[in-house]
Formats: sequence, structure tokens, C-alpha cells
Amino acid sequence: MHAELRREIVRALLIQLGWTTAFVITLSLSIGIVFNMPRLGGWRTAIILLPLFPALGILRFALRQFRKSDEMQRRSQMEAVVWAFGASLVLMIGYTLLEVIGWPRLPMWVPLVVTQSAWIAAIWVQLLRFR
Repeated sequence: MHAELRREIVRALLIQLGWTTAFVITLSLSIGIVFNMPRLGGWRTAIILLPLFPALGILRFALRQFRKSDEMQRRSQMEAVVWAFGASLVLMIGYTLLEVIGWPRLPMWVPLVVTQSAWIAAIWVQLLRFR
């Protein structure tokens, strides 16, 4: 691997790590504040939504990296996104039908984890397929 490519990969990983760390810290702090200080009133809504700012940073960075990629990388990412979307859609439709017959509500983090897992798995399949 060329030194320039290696530097770019390290740079991208450090930026992603920075945004993800900011998200986790902001999320932890906002949850801690909201649940330990119930007298905040209307401020609780604003505080609990603070993690959206680093999440938007992650999205902005991911879009920027996608735009900088070549045609093959874009194709691989698009295929991974389609698989992730399809997996989450099947889960949501299927479970919605199960809720009609009395199954308990599914927490919102479950479709999120399924979507992320399907996206990561599809990316790994692409990487292994085009080695």
C-alpha cells in the first residue's frame, strides 16, 4: 500500500474516531444530565437532542468521503446501503405485522443495529469479493 494512501486512511479513521468519540461523550453526558436532573423542565428536550450535532458531523464526513471515492468504491457502498435498507425494511414490516397480533413493541435501537450490521456485513462481503 502506498504511503499516501496509508496516510489518507489513517486521516479518515482519525476523523471518524473523533466524531464517534464526540457522539458517545455527548450522548453519555446528555443522558446523565436528563435522568439525574429532572427539574430542568423544557431544557431536557434540548439537552437530550445535543448528540445530534456530532451525529450530523459523522453524516457530513461520510458524505464527503463518499464523494471523494472512485466509481468502484461508490458502487460497493451503494450495494451495501441497499442491503442495509432492505434488511431494516424487512425487519420493520415483518415486526409491524407481528405487533398486530399482539407481539410487544420493538425498541427503536433494534432496527438501527440491524441496519448498521447489514451495512457493515455487506461492505465486508464486497471487500472479500473484489480482493
